[in-house]
This record gives sequence, C-alpha cells and structure tokens, in this order.
Amino acid sequence: MVMISSSSVQLPLFQIVESDDLALAQHEDLVWFEMLRDFDYQPFLPVAAQYYEALWRFNADQIERRAETQDKAINSEGQYIATLRLVEGRATMNEQTPALFEIKAETLEPLHVDAREIRPGFPPLRLAGRPPKCFFSMFKAFLGVVLQGKHPEPEAVFGELRNNPSFARTCGFTLPDIRTGYRQSDTPSLRKIEQFDQIMAASGLWGVAAVGQVARNLKSNRIKPESNIVHDTTHYEAYSSMHTVTLPTEKADQTKKKSVPATTKNCRCKDRHNCPHEWVSADEGAGTVTKSTSKRYWAHKASTLGLPEQHILLDAVAMSDAASHDSQSLVPQLTRLFGFYPELKSTVKRVLDDGAADDTHLKAEVLETFGIDLLTPINPRGRKAISENLGRGRRPHNRQWNS
Repeated sequence: MVMISSSSVQLPLFQIVESDDLALAQHEDLVWFEMLRDFDYQPFLPVAAQYYEALWRFNADQIERRAETQDKAINSEGQYIATLRLVEGRATMNEQTPALFEIKAETLEPLHVDAREIRPGFPPLRLAGRPPKCFFSMFKAFLGVVLQGKHPEPEAVFGELRNNPSFARTCGFTLPDIRTGYRQSDTPSLRKIEQFDQIMAASGLWGVAAVGQVARNLKSNRIKPESNIVHDTTHYEAYSSMHTVTLPTEKADQTKKKSVPATTKNCRCKDRHNCPHEWVSADEGAGTVTKSTSKRYWAHKASTLGLPEQHILLDAVAMSDAASHDSQSLVPQLTRLFGFYPELKSTVKRVLDDGAADDTHLKAEVLETFGIDLLTPINPRGRKAISENLGRGRRPHNRQWNS
C-alpha cells in the first residue's frame, strides 16, 4: 500500500457558507448532507493514490489496445462456439469455477502519482491533457447516492449531480459556467462517472475502501462484535436480456437448455463476425434466480454476512453465477470474512442461515473448518419420509394400507 507522509497545507483564510447549506443542516433526516460535509478523507488517501495510478494505466492501455488491434488477425471463433465456451466456464457447469466473484486488488507502484500532494480538490498534475476529476468528489457522489437509499449506478449519480446543485456542491463540484469555460472541478459527464466506476471495480478499489472502513469501525468499537452472524443472499435484477442456448449432452439423442446472457464483443466494428476482437459475455454472472415455484428473476446474486443485533452488513460479494445454489457461497465467504477481520474468529460462535443451508454435510464442514455452529430452520423439501426401522405401531404416511 502507498505510504502517506504528512505535508504542510495552508488552511483557508475564508470559508464561504452557502445559504442552501444552512437550510440543509437544519434537516436531521438528510443523512447524506452531514456525512458528505464532515467526510474524513485522510483514511482514503491510499485508495485515491491507487485510483489515480489505475486511471493513468487505463488511459495508456486504451492507446496500446487500439494499436494492437490493427495488427491482429481475424478471430475465427464463431459466436455459438464462443457461447458454449463461456457456458462451460460458469459455476453451475464447472466445479472448478469459484462460487464467489472476487476481484483481487492489485497494489500499483505510484510511478506517476505523488501521494503527498493528493487532497480534495487537488488531483495529481498532468504534463499533457486535462487534469482528472477529483477522486474524493467522485467517491462522495457515489457514497451520497447510497446514503439516499438509491442504487449507486452511474446513471443515478449523474442524475443527482445534475438535478441537485446542493448535492453537487457538497460533493466538491462546481456547476458549469459558459462564461468561464471548462474547469476541472465542474460536475462530470455520464461518461466520466461510468469510467470512474469501471476503474474502481476493475481494480478492486471499491472493495478495498469498504473493507478498510469496516476494519476501522471494528477497531474504534463503532461496530461491536457479536456471537452470531447472519448469512443470506440477495438478487439485483439485470439490465441484460436472457438467451436460451441448447447444449449437447453425453447422449446423442438428448439435449439440455441453459439460460445465459448474450455473447457479444466489446468493440464497434461493423462486421463483428470477422473482426479480431474476442467474444465475451454481455453480462457476466447474470442468471436465473429462483425464489419460489412461481417467482423467477433474471438477475445477479450477491452473498452477504452481517450482524443481526446491530443490523450492520459486514461483507457483500457477487456470486459468479446467479443460478448457483445459495448454500454454495457460505463457506468461501466465511473464509473471506475471517481473512479480512481475524479479530472476529474469537467472538463468532454461530452463523444463522435460511432453509437452503439445511444440509448435514454443510453443517459439519462449517463446524470443522471454522469451529462455529450453523443454525438453520428445517427445510421440508429436503426431508424424506422415514419408512424403515420404524417403532411399534408406527406407519409411514406415504404408503397405502388396506382397511
């Protein structure tokens, strides 16, 4: 991780307070305003340095990829063959594919970023091109949307910055002014917000920021350890379309069908079937989430662990395939949780789950691996009628008897 050394910063001699801010401060229900106004940026300086370095490499990679594409040969793999290749790699089809979709954060050497000069409103200097948008303003914009109870999608962030000047100003942005021209502090376009989210996700920095904040809250006793933790899954409806592909089986006269996202290419080539780019999934991880016999969703699935008494979410991670069974994420996520927060090993005694985890082998694995008990309600669909070794006067309910 990047080491941060303190540097002298001149405190502002004058602090301008907007009248809108005074009005917002009087509303106690506006949680986002207080959180963003009093945001402590110091703990996130390492994340900011990593983001600026990842942004530099992202721009450099885009130039290199354009140059390499011109020299590549035509991709001879057909779309259907590529679809079969992608389907075979899904967690529901391949046992070697991890149940959790984890992005390992790569620590980048700060070759182009001086972490000592980073602070809100002062991104790293560039020798050419426009200066980048402030990391802290972009980060606060996504955080503010979450605090408002909305999904932190780039479209939602862009809409809030554009339609709520007070929100944009609290994040640290200025409103565009045609008289002054472009300023680095102006509210970003949708493309810049999407790029920020893409780089943060691809670099694993969203996870680094979340894990670091939870660790600080545990250390400061803002979050108190509990003896019970709760595991559950949730789904997030996908924006992509569902396609059904017919897969071959071992028997020549039989086939099976699998619901998958579309297979496409991340390019703008007019003839995608004869261009050099690789076929990829249009919405990796999307699948059919079955909630009941009558409720099915085309969505993504996430696995969560939280503290029941304080109603605090400790960890949330996407599953590699939304069609995977809920119980498959429990063991790998417990391993992930205790790896992030080893201080919880001595306090957690039980993990609570729903009926999907009512499995004898899973309970034994959790007890043997982590030394904690897995408590679940009885799943009636997994219970079979006892018809052997019955006591005297007992009859199995599923057998017909003559009167």
